[in-house]
Amino acid sequence: MSDQPGRGAAEPRAHLIWDLDGTLVDSRQDLAASVNWSLAARGFQRLSLDTVVSFVGDGTEALVGRAVRAAGGPSSAVPVVLGAFERHYGRHLLDATHFYAGIPEILDLAVGLNVELSVLTNKKASYSEAILAGLGYAGGFGRILGGDSPWGLKPSPAGLRSILIESAVPPDRTCMIGDSVVDMETARAAGVQGAGALWGFGSERALRDAGASRVLQAPSEVAQVLESLSSATARTSSISEAKVNSI
Repeated sequence: MSDQPGRGAAEPRAHLIWDLDGTLVDSRQDLAASVNWSLAARGFQRLSLDTVVSFVGDGTEALVGRAVRAAGGPSSAVPVVLGAFERHYGRHLLDATHFYAGIPEILDLAVGLNVELSVLTNKKASYSEAILAGLGYAGGFGRILGGDSPWGLKPSPAGLRSILIESAVPPDRTCMIGDSVVDMETARAAGVQGAGALWGFGSERALRDAGASRVLQAPSEVAQVLESLSSATARTSSISEAKVNSI
């Protein structure tokens, strides 16, 4: 997979906006390891992998705050544990984190079809960029917007809307792909399709209840999303041609 895939000069056919943790990458082991190291450093009990994963999705501060409370710690301990987590995670965020099987291939397919790619995550931008760079694909995304951006955290649609403003692709040819309720709520609030990723941390029922336009069993099914968005491109082109011919 190329770190700097080439893009054609033509206007992109569609736009895929990806969540990171639980959608593009499986980061469970590294997140849990850093959370538990940080808790243990303050004398708190360690948490199970599933417990830590259930806290992921609303940003680093929420993750650590929930972990401290689950470990029986007071709220006053959160800032210290948060600092420990950030120091540890920054050094270990690629120990076990990897792309989900099929993600590199679908990204390459999208680039080959002249599809615009962005990342919108509640993870800090520096962590997100380091992970994607370490996995060899930082240059494949036109925008990587983290939860520490001026537009704040999902499910606020502000970050997604800022991506849309800078994009050459209209909302009806854009899809947000994510594994959480937060992602689907963000997509709906911004007026774009939301596709739920069932290979991640969320459940099908929760994604559908949050308004997912569709749910995907595997990354390979993103090809169906691209086909749908390309159909919207064709419809738009037909309408434009009809307008020109009527003048």
